[in-house]
Amino acid sequence: IISVLPSVGFGGVEVGSVTARASRGNDAPQLIRLPRSRSILVNKGLKNDGVDAIIPRILAAKVPDDFVVGVSVARTNDKESAGEEEGIDDYCYSLRALHKAGAGRYYTLNISCPNSFTGELFTSAPALERLLTAVDLLALTKPLYIKLPISLPWEELRALVDVIRAHRVSGVIVGNLHKNYALLAESEQTYCKKGGISGAPCRNTSTELITKIRAYVGSGFTIIGCGGIFSPEHALEKICAGANLTQLITGMIYEGPALLSRIARIYAKALNAKFYELSAVSAGKDDIKRILDESTMLDPRPKVLFLDEIHRFNKAQQDFLLPSVESGRLTLIGATTENPSFEIISALLSRSRVFVLKSLTE
Repeated sequence: IISVLPSVGFGGVEVGSVTARASRGNDAPQLIRLPRSRSILVNKGLKNDGVDAIIPRILAAKVPDDFVVGVSVARTNDKESAGEEEGIDDYCYSLRALHKAGAGRYYTLNISCPNSFTGELFTSAPALERLLTAVDLLALTKPLYIKLPISLPWEELRALVDVIRAHRVSGVIVGNLHKNYALLAESEQTYCKKGGISGAPCRNTSTELITKIRAYVGSGFTIIGCGGIFSPEHALEKICAGANLTQLITGMIYEGPALLSRIARIYAKALNAKFYELSAVSAGKDDIKRILDESTMLDPRPKVLFLDEIHRFNKAQQDFLLPSVESGRLTLIGATTENPSFEIISALLSRSRVFVLKSLTE
């Protein structure tokens, strides 16, 4: 299937998760479609043929040079890897084998699979520190990412991010399956005895965490957004929240391959946006109305407004502008060199694509 994906419109694929040894996975059912919730109950238990069997298949895949094949690596779902030390050895075996064979353009450490033997051993900061210390010694020359859980409290997740940034890791994937079955339609909650849920129930949590992580780490750290992307708007939500790339899994299953071209078209239009610049010192409602009222028949491009001195906006101006930002008619970039009155314009700032709080000459 890898060789087909470039023709569909994908820029890459992540294979796996693969493990050091073959695993038959958990007892059936391993997947249950939950259509009312636009979700899938996943209890596969890392079913795969083992890294040594999968490497030749990756190397044999015929794909264009600009199509990226990454490999997700997890801990084998068996008793032999039940302990922390054994789990670290398991991860390192797979990474070492992939790296030696030259299989894959990047690697992902899946530390957050909820369906494995003894659960998520490495989603605490101390355990992750020990794992990544061992992985650092492998001296991998390919980018390494960590797939994060999305059900942890922010303080615990932030501690994981701190550990990740202290090691040879290029970024994170946000994130894995949700464990909150209450997010499902009530009629489908009865199916959930074990496993994680994918798709729409993950969307908001994933996007919120992307926003928090990007605000916390700044630029120069890759975030891959994953979870509940069923439309171009969902994909752009992840990008606007701070993701550099997005991944599709459940959305592809429900929406089919046409979703890719729809996302690509909308994103291309977003890149070709009409740009406006105003200063809040002198801009009034008429200036903003003029921008919004431009005929979309004459210029269908999305509109981006750079609003300098945003701290000078009063509540009446904000209330006039806010509906257009919330509806997506206008993308806002706000900038100020002074400390703004967040109480007044917090709603506007929270919807800004970029907010700069320093001299623009810097």
